[in-house]
Amino acid sequence: MAHDVFVHCSLGTLEHKRSTLTAMAEELSDYNFVKAGQSQLVNLKYVDQINGDIVRVHGEDIYLSRSQKKNFLAAFAQYVGAEI
Repeated sequence: MAHDVFVHCSLGTLEHKRSTLTAMAEELSDYNFVKAGQSQLVNLKYVDQINGDIVRVHGEDIYLSRSQKKNFLAAFAQYVGAEI
């Protein structure tokens, strides 16, 4: 079922469209976006810190869901490894 999806960035809200989060995650996966929870995608490029279940992105705390944590941390580890 499609929902209203808002894309936020440091410049503000950029886009609004009807989609599922899973479809958006697939569409944006080549740009390092990963699901952090049931209603959030995070661009790994902008992760400042990970502390337990909290991801800091541009000074904003986002809570990792239990169901997404393992996949998110694996994707982040792969991303950081690719950056070194």
